[in-house]
Amino acid sequence: MATSCRVFLLSAFLLCAYAQNDGILKKQLSDLHYQLFKSVQNKTSLVKMIAFETQCNLNGCSFNGCNDEDSNTCENQLMKKLTQIQKSVDSLNNAKNLTKGCKSGWKAYGGHCYLYIKTPHNWFEAQMKCREFGGTLVQIDSKEENDWLLKTLPKERSWLDHTDVGTEGTWKLFSTGRSPTFTNWSKGQPDNRGNQDCACNYYNRKTGAWDDVTCSYKLGFICEISDS
Repeated sequence: MATSCRVFLLSAFLLCAYAQNDGILKKQLSDLHYQLFKSVQNKTSLVKMIAFETQCNLNGCSFNGCNDEDSNTCENQLMKKLTQIQKSVDSLNNAKNLTKGCKSGWKAYGGHCYLYIKTPHNWFEAQMKCREFGGTLVQIDSKEENDWLLKTLPKERSWLDHTDVGTEGTWKLFSTGRSPTFTNWSKGQPDNRGNQDCACNYYNRKTGAWDDVTCSYKLGFICEISDS
């Protein structure tokens, strides 16, 4: 019980600092407080003991004007206070969610942000450039994502995250090491003509179908990051 009380009181103390737009603390406190609230919201006597632990003296115990002489009234007030605190935490989280989104110049889709960079880079340089943004070369995971990219970004050949540089013919997403869940190879591709180990889209300008290309070739590219 003493440990639970200390944790609860610590969360109340941290709530003051929480309001100062500290994103990391905000998330940690929200998660902690939500777990505490859920664990005690149906146990009013436990709530009372937690809230009163360090506020009892010879004249009784009090918490924001609540006196333990009337047990039901105190417990109701404590539950009301906890509910208010939880609402404030939810409100902070909602405010944070409203600020989520893509940076200027990036396009949003499916919880991710995409940026087309026209300046030509080889595949390795493009990988490093996307890392600088905190992302990767685009990983197209579905037909829907592929179709959205075709409609939204410039119809220019662009590097993808896909490569078979490890084992010829075994294509992987370089940034995760996983096999792709979706591919859109152009007819007859990939063909590895001239040691082509990296993938790009828009080999077919109408369908956006993919091609394998020599990794040292210079193309524009698409970076992808999570919008959270």
